[in-house]
Formats: sequence, structure tokens, C-alpha cells
Amino acid sequence: MCDSLTRLGCPTGKTFVTRFPTPDEVPDNLLVHYIRGVFDGDGSLYHTTNGWHVNFAGTIALLDPMRDYIHQQTGVRFGIYPHGKVYMMKVGGNYQVGHVMEWIYKDATIYMERKYNLFKNGE
Repeated sequence: MCDSLTRLGCPTGKTFVTRFPTPDEVPDNLLVHYIRGVFDGDGSLYHTTNGWHVNFAGTIALLDPMRDYIHQQTGVRFGIYPHGKVYMMKVGGNYQVGHVMEWIYKDATIYMERKYNLFKNGE
């Protein structure tokens, strides 16, 4: 199984080496599902006294084009910041986070339940 995942583009230490897929690798109509997978693996959703926040960890080669794609699809603009050996793509604000999360989960049937429940119920 590990060899199959590596051949399909999920290498060991993926957070440190993954890049955004080409249209040949992941067609446009499936990119939201890919992004949801990145969120499930290397993202977080959390609430502070300032409201809701969402972030993704990864390489610039993953996050920069992903930020542009999410902005194109939702109008929400994430910031990208160095964070140790990786980068973090972050946005805060109840409206912006809600809009992105609604887009990520629209028509989804496969997702990490814990993160989905946090989004839907604040649990």
C-alpha cells in the first residue's frame, strides 16, 4: 500500500515535499476534493476569541497555487507565512472561514468526520 501511495504522489514526508497537482494529475472538477484531502491531512480549523480560523501546512509549491485557486473559487484570500520547516496558509474571520468551509464540504461524501463536525457543530 505504501508503494502504491508513493507512486500516486503521496510520498513519505508529504508535508515537506508536496506540490499542487497539474490538470493532468487532478482535473479542475476534482480540485476541491483534493484540497479537502489536504485540509484533512495537514489543515486545522479552530476558534479563538477573535472568531474562526482555518489553516493548511505545506510547501510554497503546494500552498501558493492552492491559495490562488481558492481565491478564484471563493473570493477569500489566504496569507502564507513561514512556520518552522514548512509554511502555513491561514485565514481568519467567521464569514471568510465559513465561506471556504462550505465550499470545501459542498457535495462531499468522504472527509474526516472530526473536522467536518467541528465545522458544522463547533464540536
